[in-house]
Amino acid sequence: MATLESQPPVRIGRTQTIIDAAKTAYFLVNNQIKIKPGDEVLIACDTMTELEILQSLAGAIQAAGAEFTICMQPSRSPKDAAKLTKIIQRGAGAADVYISWSNSCGATLYSQRERKEGQRWFAAPMRTLEVYLGPAATSNYQYISDICERLQKMLEGTKTIRFTSEIGTDMVLDVTGMPWEVEDGGIRGPICFGDGEVFTSHTGHSADGTLYIDGPLAYIGVPDEPIKLTVNKGWITKIEGGRAAARLRRVFAEVSNSNYLCEFAIGVNPWARRSRFFEEEKKGLSNIHTAYGALQRFFRPYIEKNLGTTALQKRLPGIHADMVSYDLTIWADKKLIEDKGKPMGDWWYPPPEK
Repeated sequence: MATLESQPPVRIGRTQTIIDAAKTAYFLVNNQIKIKPGDEVLIACDTMTELEILQSLAGAIQAAGAEFTICMQPSRSPKDAAKLTKIIQRGAGAADVYISWSNSCGATLYSQRERKEGQRWFAAPMRTLEVYLGPAATSNYQYISDICERLQKMLEGTKTIRFTSEIGTDMVLDVTGMPWEVEDGGIRGPICFGDGEVFTSHTGHSADGTLYIDGPLAYIGVPDEPIKLTVNKGWITKIEGGRAAARLRRVFAEVSNSNYLCEFAIGVNPWARRSRFFEEEKKGLSNIHTAYGALQRFFRPYIEKNLGTTALQKRLPGIHADMVSYDLTIWADKKLIEDKGKPMGDWWYPPPEK
């Protein structure tokens, strides 16, 4: 049975890194994105994206008979996290395949851009080279998709989510009428990197309780001590902790309305390690992540219908950032989904060997 590891892979020099990167790129280009001969592919990145990622992707794209173009923009701070250059915005409209790989923020994925009819896109913002070379990069997505579908069916129709932890988390979310979405590597959901999660949002003003973040956070990393968040009617109203908590308070001060708790997600990927990188850990089996900031597109119609356009706009700040928590006990109404991170019920079964 595959298990979560506690350490990132060991680097064995630049030559071996390039060889390993080429293996990952071949898998992504041919198995996940399914690039075809003649495709025009745009890779949108920033100055924090490692060259090994870009070079290996370019090589695999060219080997598949397609053409690549790499567009690099400046790295962004949280207050500019949605800023995409006009060149990338417009250039995206000419691409058959659009790959978002900005490592400082999610601008290349979440920001407005032109889209060609029938365009395929691949989402990999804030994925580092360590994650690119890790086991989650080449997950068995048929298995991931099946697990996601089984869990999604178990959660459909749920009215209340409650989740707790031994360190003090106790949260209740009203999810009545909200859809449950999946990210399964592109088999049913979007084509995303190192994937595996089932996620939703609350009804707009109905997330309450105490939430501890003991895993890594976007823009911040691994906290020096668990961050205690107080959540009232969907909004984070108090932050307690050490240096990481102080950094989170600064993000909220810089970006108006970013303290909205906008997402709840259950990770299902057994190949995703506890590697210190939030974009890998958030997909991991036994982990959950919540997010603050902008409501995702799947849930906006529900909020606009029930709370109005003004309320929706307030829930769309220029940032969406994930926060990982470990070993939760989760109830969907009266159904036990996980017990201290252990899957419960028939939605989960052991993964095959890759």
